[in-house]
Amino acid sequence: MHSSIHTCSERGRLISALNALLNAPAGEDEHSRADLAGILGSLIAEPRCADAPAPATACAREALRHLMARHRVAPSELPEIGNEGRVLDVLAGERALTAAQIMALARRFGISRALFL
Repeated sequence: MHSSIHTCSERGRLISALNALLNAPAGEDEHSRADLAGILGSLIAEPRCADAPAPATACAREALRHLMARHRVAPSELPEIGNEGRVLDVLAGERALTAAQIMALARRFGISRALFL
């Protein structure tokens, strides 16, 4: 395994692997999968790959959308971010998540904060 990401295609493969891991049904290996998800999240959260034009919050929005769908959470059910309008603004890319919101979401969903970075 690489210790860092060198290209956006490597980053994309790691994101795909993380999505597959998060979409897998719960089972006996839940703790191992959570550990692996943390590792993948940490790698994905490293400074952007060299061929990326600029950092963006798209990864955070996609992570939030995925978690909301997986846990069947409506925008009005995320007090960690604020009211429904604020959540919709984040999902639309009009607002970025704050550090406090990221920490609260990571605690709620039991995931690494790195998934939102």
